Amino acid sequence: MNDSRPTWDIEAEVIEDGSTLITDAQRKRFWAIATGSGYTKPAVKAWLSSMGIDSTSTIEQAQYELLCKQAENPGLAKFWNTQSIPVLD
Repeated sequence: MNDSRPTWDIEAEVIEDGSTLITDAQRKRFWAIATGSGYTKPAVKAWLSSMGIDSTSTIEQAQYELLCKQAENPGLAKFWNTQSIPVLD
């Protein structure tokens, strides 16, 4: 019996242009790396925004490893912490 039903990776989300977005587990790992290196939440948002990324939920798989590598850098964290706009309540 030949099963011709389509299959997909339930961990990856595909958006209209065919790009795959990172999984929730990858988002959590990214945040853990960034905060562990000293990034504040506003700094991460400013850094990602500078690259045209609106949210960690829109990071593509192809960008993920490079962004994690950069997130490990405390020097970049220090820089972006001074560039971020404070969150107002």
